[in-house]
Amino acid sequence: MTGKLLRNPIKKILFLLFIVIASCSSPEGDVRTYLKETAPQLSSLEIMEVEVDSTYSPIIDLQRAQRMCSEIKNTITKAWADTDETTSYKVVTRVEDSLSGKFDTIQDIAFNAEMVLNSKNLNLGDHNTTGVLAKYRINGQLRTDWFYYGINGIYNSTIDVEREYNYLMEDMIDLENDISFKKRN
Repeated sequence: MTGKLLRNPIKKILFLLFIVIASCSSPEGDVRTYLKETAPQLSSLEIMEVEVDSTYSPIIDLQRAQRMCSEIKNTITKAWADTDETTSYKVVTRVEDSLSGKFDTIQDIAFNAEMVLNSKNLNLGDHNTTGVLAKYRINGQLRTDWFYYGINGIYNSTIDVEREYNYLMEDMIDLENDISFKKRN
């Protein structure tokens, strides 16, 4: 039966047109869908404005910085394990100094993410994705956030960036405390 329907050229065109229209979505609809899927206990949602633009998403850089923190911690821990009380300060300091480039990279990534979070209305950084800047009210709270597109639609937002940024800050504090401890012992 389906074969007979698709033999008629007009029906083929209408069928393809239906598929194209059904698969199209609007930025507002994408934001709404993303929030409904990710927002815990969503009771109300009103999207007031959306604007599509190229933008910078720091999420991948933040995750890379978190991995770098772990690598630094592992490197310092390995060096510290081979020391005794009299040499630990010198060894840990030497290893820490040798990793200064990684520390600088982590701090740059954190700074860029902080700029994105503090000035959401400004489109900062090297544009690496397409995003939707949306002004909306969720559960009575007015918010403005970027929603970042990937291959399969919106894959994260500045809400996720804020979470990853907080994880990185925790990792940096933990790393700093770990280095201080190892220098003392």
